[in-house]
Amino acid sequence: MFRTVVALVGGFAIYAFATILFIVVVTIAMPLTSAEAGAATLLVNLLPWLFAGALGGYAATALARRSQRAHGAGLAVMVLVACASQLGHPQAGQPRWYPVAITVLATAGALAGVFLRTPRTPTVPAP
Repeated sequence: MFRTVVALVGGFAIYAFATILFIVVVTIAMPLTSAEAGAATLLVNLLPWLFAGALGGYAATALARRSQRAHGAGLAVMVLVACASQLGHPQAGQPRWYPVAITVLATAGALAGVFLRTPRTPTVPAP
């Protein structure tokens, strides 16, 4: 039970830290005001959510001893709930689809991180 809490909280902490770090890097790399930001800028700003989700899913799966995919799926649900809080009210200057895209990409990234970490079962060649 303790290991499950560590896996989920650790995975979510890594997801949150990576999100902040990636957004800071993208902001420094593309210093634009909201008036200058176009659709391409919004799309580039979505990538950190995908990568951070993948790191969090990978970490949750790596920290779990058993049922690794279940722990990763649990983290994906946590990410979904955290991102879904933005769905009803996008920030000023954002299109209405932007919070939906964040929610979908972050959750998909977390699930992708699960499958990046989950060990593959070795295939036995046919005789």
